[in-house]
Amino acid sequence: MGKASLEGAEVEGDLSDGDDLMLAWRAGREEAFCEIVRQYGPPIMGFLRRMLRDPNRAEDAWSETFLRLARAKDKYVPEGHFRAYLYSVARRCGLDQHRAHRRFGMLVNRLVERAVPSLEPSSPAANLLASERVQAIRQALQKLPEDHRTTILLSYQAGLPSDEVGRVMGLTAQQVRNRLAYGRRLLGELLDDPWEDD
Repeated sequence: MGKASLEGAEVEGDLSDGDDLMLAWRAGREEAFCEIVRQYGPPIMGFLRRMLRDPNRAEDAWSETFLRLARAKDKYVPEGHFRAYLYSVARRCGLDQHRAHRRFGMLVNRLVERAVPSLEPSSPAANLLASERVQAIRQALQKLPEDHRTTILLSYQAGLPSDEVGRVMGLTAQQVRNRLAYGRRLLGELLDDPWEDD
């Protein structure tokens, strides 16, 4: 095995898979994490941008990828497949972003469909009404009390299940479901469109 430089220090082994960097980081060398991000960050970002086709969601998934890597630092088992491991983490983060975006889009679409009269779906009038409705929904979300807005965003935009939203907010899963129901009802009132739960 050869030696590679790590900001003026030497690390034993081949750094091509990142295993040695993970071990150095675990041993307390914080600069090893910086090196992981320097080496692997750009290709992971490129992968996520192509996967999600949205630079903002790609940045969110990229950040989550390295956050999850940080959480797994002490559990990571070096087997010579670091790059594959990191890409699998990035892929899961990208899928989570995709699901969250789709779920939030479904909420918005549901509100838009109920409010926009039956017009030809691709007609200019329908498109204008739909874009106005999306803007109205965004404004109504901002008017909700912070705890209800956050519950709705964590559930519909971030795609977290009720138990995880509860961990974030210090609530039980049932309290989260209650806040979601109340928040949706408030949102319906603000939009002059009473919400009917399915």
